[in-house]
Amino acid sequence: MINIIRDIYGRLVLGQYFLSGGQGPGLQMSRDPLISSRFEQTKAVDQPLQGGGILPNPSDFPRRVLTEIGMSSDEIIALESKLLTKCSAKDQKEAIREVLRIVADNTKGQNGVLERAGNDESLLHGKARKAEVTPLPEKLVTYSMMKKKKTLQRTDSLDEPWHGNIF
Repeated sequence: MINIIRDIYGRLVLGQYFLSGGQGPGLQMSRDPLISSRFEQTKAVDQPLQGGGILPNPSDFPRRVLTEIGMSSDEIIALESKLLTKCSAKDQKEAIREVLRIVADNTKGQNGVLERAGNDESLLHGKARKAEVTPLPEKLVTYSMMKKKKTLQRTDSLDEPWHGNIF
């Protein structure tokens, strides 16, 4: 989901294109030399993987969606500056994840569509959760442990004095 948000926001607002599914670094399209607010459109306009599929005029629709879910204009400007300065996929996805985490925390306590899952169920708070690993109810015995025990028993029986005649 974060890859899709990154792909849509990059193509519609920032003039960036990515590999399929929002993968890879955000490759920035150059500005039109005549009109600085426009992005230069390539010959591959219908081929998104070769740099096409971006809007020449940046759209405000994704920004409006972010304001409707609870972001301020300063937060949106900060997000866009992060996305433009750090073009690696990991950095951009982490910036979007952080924004979604903040917005999700701001919508706590609401009912209906915006009703939130608890922190223990939330995908955005995955790093904050502690893993619960309960001990096994019985002692675990593996094949290698059984083999080692048999080998030790054989060596112990060889060390005992032998009480029989050889002949």
